Amino acid sequence: MKALSCRFVDPWFTEIKKGYVILNGSTVIGVTRREPDVDIVTDVEGVVAPGYVDAHVHVESSGLAPWSYAEMVSELGVTSVVWDPHEVVNVAGDKGLRWALRCAELAEPFNMYVALPSCVPALGEPYETSGGEVDEDTVERYAAHPKVVALGEVMDVGGVLEGSKEDMIDVAIRYNLTVDGHAPGLIGEEAALYFSKGPETDHEASIPEEFETRRELGVWTFVREGSSSRDLDAAIEALEDLVGVCLVTDDLHASDHGERGLTYMADRLMEAGFDPLDVMKTVTLNPSLCYGLRDGRLIPGSPANLVLLPSDLSTFEPEKVLLGGRDRENVSFEGPRMELPDPRPVAEVPHAPEGEFLVRCVRVSEGTLRTEEVVREVRIERGRVVEEDVAFLVVMDRYGEGHASLAFVDGLELLDCGVVTTVAHDSHNVVAASRDLRMIERCIDMVRERGGCQGVVTPEGEEVYARLDVAGLMYSGDRGDFVEAYERVLRAVWEWSGVDWNPFDALTFVTLPVIPELRVTDRGLVRVDPGGEVRFVDVFVS
Repeated sequence: MKALSCRFVDPWFTEIKKGYVILNGSTVIGVTRREPDVDIVTDVEGVVAPGYVDAHVHVESSGLAPWSYAEMVSELGVTSVVWDPHEVVNVAGDKGLRWALRCAELAEPFNMYVALPSCVPALGEPYETSGGEVDEDTVERYAAHPKVVALGEVMDVGGVLEGSKEDMIDVAIRYNLTVDGHAPGLIGEEAALYFSKGPETDHEASIPEEFETRRELGVWTFVREGSSSRDLDAAIEALEDLVGVCLVTDDLHASDHGERGLTYMADRLMEAGFDPLDVMKTVTLNPSLCYGLRDGRLIPGSPANLVLLPSDLSTFEPEKVLLGGRDRENVSFEGPRMELPDPRPVAEVPHAPEGEFLVRCVRVSEGTLRTEEVVREVRIERGRVVEEDVAFLVVMDRYGEGHASLAFVDGLELLDCGVVTTVAHDSHNVVAASRDLRMIERCIDMVRERGGCQGVVTPEGEEVYARLDVAGLMYSGDRGDFVEAYERVLRAVWEWSGVDWNPFDALTFVTLPVIPELRVTDRGLVRVDPGGEVRFVDVFVS
């Protein structure tokens, strides 16, 4: 055994004490103020604290394979995550879930816990084409796996309220799994009814009223700051304290690593006036208690995943990270060898009529997952939208079934290039956008030839793309190469459009038919109400 002679955060985060953190290999034996009888004592400057726990992530949204993701986030002190792999399970079904669990096993000493997906597909027939299905039998089969700690976000609000999710939730409760919620827009009695059915957490609060409702109900309140949805400012405005609060990234792309993430969020909360130890709980003790983990605490039996922070706690960015009691830089990250399916779009791009029309547009905005329905007058000439701030949006199923739909998107100005992504929550069908349908056809052809990717076809015919060779969702190679390729794609978008933000943040969620207000799937245009009612609506307004 060995001990670190240091200042450390006590197990209940009430104070910083001077003493010893005792380690036995990859495990914490405990903390003490008395000099321990151990083989080695190492003097450590700064403050020793448990590694951070990200309580809700979709690893696939980083664009990186899980082993590269773990290597990336551990740089900034995240040593444990609760991963809902519903992206890869939507694409690859049971094989995708087995792959995710194997990735979690191989990630150690980085702790990658799994929340079993509850809504695969997110909505399903007749609203979308998906490649996987999870039911209560699936949950029963995997609930006892040592890496499984939760039932993933129950996004089917209508199904929860109407009782169709009851059997699945009952299985999770029987196995003592935490049940993650997903209730955008629900407040008051409607929210109370939803959470009374079993969900215990929610990461979808984005306005003060939603945060207040969750606090009043005693729901674990997850504050999200990802690439596509950024709710930290609203949370700072709404929260008077941090009791029951966990910080999460949800969907954080590798290109945003360092600019956002848990350390950024924690520092922002401290700057807003919250006590540093209370802030620390949001990334350690609170997620630990929420999911029944030993991670995030310096208690006997907890993993020796530690961060060394500045003595004055001026920032949560660590000076050093230990994984399994070893310097993080000496830990290797590996993944399983298992082939997952690439996208196979086979449908034709839908035809657009010529002339002037009133159409329903999906309005997208920077920094939010939610969309608006707006009715616009558009003119179409020779397969091109004349209006500068409206573009065609085509969604084509990736599974070779031949489905495709045509809609319109408002908010992507002067989109003269074609933009395409094979990441499109949650069924991950192929999404392409442009003012010109011929550019969209070339985008779809690029996916057929190159495989899964996020990319751009310029009016000059150049193809710029970031390859996603793992299920069309993630890249298995070097993180630096991937980020460089992705940034080339963004520069091409900005050069050939009037868009000055990342359109993939919006396009990857425009297909998710469980978040208000208007969505597009490979089957058509879908209106989503906060209470869970979903229905098809016409693109062209009569």
